[in-house]
Amino acid sequence: ERVEYLFLIIFTVEAFLKVIAYGLLFHPNAYLRNGWNLLDFIIVVVGCLCPTPPQVHKPPPHSEAQ
Repeated sequence: ERVEYLFLIIFTVEAFLKVIAYGLLFHPNAYLRNGWNLLDFIIVVVGCLCPTPPQVHKPPPHSEAQ
């Protein structure tokens, strides 16, 4: 699971840097005008919006002071 987050961070940084370098949409060579970059962007957005659910932990029992 940690490797999944590592790759998500790497791909997010890559997408962010490419958006800065190429522009997002309006330039003729913009980031989202390339099919592979569009696929990468969709994967990054889905990965950021739908993280894997955390493991369910049982809360510790409450001790009552007497």
